[in-house]
Amino acid sequence: MEGVLKVLIGPMNMASQAYYLARGLREYGVDALSVAYGRGVLGYQSDWFVDLPVHPYERVKKFRDVLVSALEQNFDIFHFFQRSLFLSIPPRNQDKLLGFEIPLLKARGKFVAYRFTGLEVIDREIELKNNPYTVYRHGFDGFFSEQFRREWLNFLRCYCDDFMVVDPVMRERFPEAKIVPRLLRASDFEEIGIKPTNKPLVVHAPTNQLFKGSKFILKALKELKAEGVDFELKLLSRVPFVEALEWYKKADLIVDQVHI
Repeated sequence: MEGVLKVLIGPMNMASQAYYLARGLREYGVDALSVAYGRGVLGYQSDWFVDLPVHPYERVKKFRDVLVSALEQNFDIFHFFQRSLFLSIPPRNQDKLLGFEIPLLKARGKFVAYRFTGLEVIDREIELKNNPYTVYRHGFDGFFSEQFRREWLNFLRCYCDDFMVVDPVMRERFPEAKIVPRLLRASDFEEIGIKPTNKPLVVHAPTNQLFKGSKFILKALKELKAEGVDFELKLLSRVPFVEALEWYKKADLIVDQVHI
């Protein structure tokens, strides 16, 4: 690698994390670009948006086009964020083409890093044994089989040069990974401060109520109401981030999740 280092980060972009990472790297002189598949209703930021067709054949062609474009831009590092450029075909059918391009990138001498964000590194049997609060106990059956999860991790170990996770809990499940915490640019958020209120505002904004354990959160809040605790609840469901942020500014308590 000579000259300015070029890094592609994506294609998943939860909470604009791939974008924040690319933007931060650019401040250190790295030619970094974030790519996101789909814009979504939440309005997260990215440098390069790719809208994916629904038809499987058209999706494959789009994956190919993204890969060709990335190679033409001559990225040195491919930092895959939760998934690789080739996703499942059709959607949620994880054993079709997922990771197809990774061996090809290694054959071209590219550095491949992979960042896990959750369920990919969680062994379901161990999780059920050790975690009484796991989402697997409360109606979630997984996005993929345990056999496929293990095969996918073994495949990645064969080709990837480095691994990352977001916190120490995840690293316990994948010890060879480095911890790269979730990102937030403090300068993007002005200080709100604390203001007196007669009725506290509680905000809960689940992107997935099952994952976030919303039924337990709402049950607990209902019990508080029955005990005479006076508060206002704002439940946000898949609203744009900028709209949710305005509610966060007003909130006295923000409840994210209780499962993961």
